[in-house]
Amino acid sequence: RSVTGVQTCALPISTQMKTLSIYTNKKPHGFTLIELLVVVSIIGLLSSVVLAGMNSARYAANDARRFSDLRQMEKALDTYYADNGRYPSTSGQWNSQCNTFTNVTAENAIVGASPSPAFIGTYIPVIPQDPNFNSGTLTSNCYAYNSNGTDYKLVDYLPSNSATTNARYANFVDPYYTYSLSHGGGFNFRWAVWSAGYAQQN
Repeated sequence: RSVTGVQTCALPISTQMKTLSIYTNKKPHGFTLIELLVVVSIIGLLSSVVLAGMNSARYAANDARRFSDLRQMEKALDTYYADNGRYPSTSGQWNSQCNTFTNVTAENAIVGASPSPAFIGTYIPVIPQDPNFNSGTLTSNCYAYNSNGTDYKLVDYLPSNSATTNARYANFVDPYYTYSLSHGGGFNFRWAVWSAGYAQQN
């Protein structure tokens, strides 16, 4: 029928109620178990990538500090030699905070208890420590020093959390370690600086 000139079409009341029921009775659609598993897997994968990146950055920072410490010690020892004609001597013994070496000493005594003239304070403020040094274990992550006065070697013993390859910092690879491996040995890996006469010192 027409109302004021507008064509209308009236549906039966029963049809209208059914249509309304279809829209009002719809339940919200939740996640299926498979969808939840996919989301959890993606979150786990992203977390692993982020953690791996953070670890790599931390390891790289540790290595950067190690090489900076070794270079600083190398310059200080060379300056001491230039001024005094000798290196601070340990009488050919290893001094280190690590208990795997001959003489276990305090950090600032690895170059000798009281070299004359003084090394600490004049040529370097303090002897550095490895970023992962642990005073509770004293089995790794320690700097160790050996000198007969004419030559010296300073090593970072068993540095952990190291991401650096030998090729990247070849100048810091202990020559004795390389020699030992090439001759079937298993000498512990360590970074080092040294004078020519002590390249193979172990």
